[in-house]
Amino acid sequence: MNHTLKRVMALLLCAVMLSCGVLAEDAKINPDEYTSRYPEAVERMLFTGILKGSDKGLQLEKTLTRAEAAVLLVRVMGADAELLDTDVPFTDVPEWALPFVAYLYTAGAVKGMSATYFGSQESVTAQQFCTMLLRALGYSDKSGDFTYKNALGFAVKIGMITAEDADAMKMTFVRDDAAYLCCAALNHNGRNGKEPYAIRKAGELNNSYRISEAQVMTGTNEVYNRLKAASKALAALDSYKITQKAVYTYRGKTVDRRETLNTTVYVAPTVGASLYDIKLVEKSFSKVTREQRVYTYTDGAYMALYSSDTGKWIGSDSADPALVRRCRNIFDTLFAPDTTYIRNFDVSVKDGIVTLSGYHFRLELLADMTGDIDMQYYFDMVIRLDAKTNLPISVSCSYADKWEINGKPADVVYKVEYTFDGFNETELPMTVMGLEEFLKQR
Repeated sequence: MNHTLKRVMALLLCAVMLSCGVLAEDAKINPDEYTSRYPEAVERMLFTGILKGSDKGLQLEKTLTRAEAAVLLVRVMGADAELLDTDVPFTDVPEWALPFVAYLYTAGAVKGMSATYFGSQESVTAQQFCTMLLRALGYSDKSGDFTYKNALGFAVKIGMITAEDADAMKMTFVRDDAAYLCCAALNHNGRNGKEPYAIRKAGELNNSYRISEAQVMTGTNEVYNRLKAASKALAALDSYKITQKAVYTYRGKTVDRRETLNTTVYVAPTVGASLYDIKLVEKSFSKVTREQRVYTYTDGAYMALYSSDTGKWIGSDSADPALVRRCRNIFDTLFAPDTTYIRNFDVSVKDGIVTLSGYHFRLELLADMTGDIDMQYYFDMVIRLDAKTNLPISVSCSYADKWEINGKPADVVYKVEYTFDGFNETELPMTVMGLEEFLKQR
């Protein structure tokens, strides 16, 4: 596929992805930053955009408000594309929830607690929210399918949730439970349905982006599942090594060749920390121009770097931004699934190797992890995994295009390959280069 067409498709994708947040503002949420009784459900809800965070995080332990319930319900119904710019008589609805409340109010699905008071900040019970979801699935408490009083019991009866979870939600109902109920509803066929509600609604919308989302929600998107399996396999290791080779050619000539050698990633899940031991060897026309040793430590919330150029540890807030970019988490860059992967990648399995191939829009790290290039490209990508262990074998990325430089055409090619080995060969060396002492002084 040519790169012009790829750009057009990406712009269309971006337009589809624009939506309002479930809280006041959208924010990227790291799975390490929240605790859930239902981690798989919350992860799927986050990935598909039905659940979104704010600058305060997900706050899964907080009760669900009527305003938040309205947002979640509309998204579950797949109706967020039909949001209305309509006035409502309520004076207490926050701006971020107004289109969702307006949609439900106009459809007659919700009423206010008074003529002008919606009760946006009032808490919703498990029975109330479950009733809303059952109605969305086509069940009716008016025709006798279930009763409001026994909404949770009916959800157990039809296999939507477990009796254990229903009992827990009767005791206390928070946003974590609401996310689980939404995921359960989206995976349920509904009244007289022949396929999960998420798949059926996506089919009605006839939108490939939504269909991909629905597949993720129901656990049937193979690209997402394979990448998640690779992520979990890497996270379970004590260490692994990444070797990167990158080549940049301009008008058929290798202008700059840079290699990252002996890159060992030490991972210690029990302490939530990781350490990267990176030897940077930069070459130009096959001549070494610079050699640098970098250790990068991160515990998720804090990042520190040691450079042989300076001979000391520094916090990332004081480090050269280019150096921080060089040592960014390769794991997230290459393997964290996103909507571009699940829409534009194909999966094949042969001779014990899983191959995921497609194209992706990524930043400079895929052009050259050791470089300072601050441009963005479309890369053709191939990810190879071991079919038995799910561990990565290699990731290759390539970019080729014709540029116009100083009014003259020029062929430009980037090629980079990451290979993985050295699994579980060493443990996290906290004393390396004085790291332990540095951390004590924070």
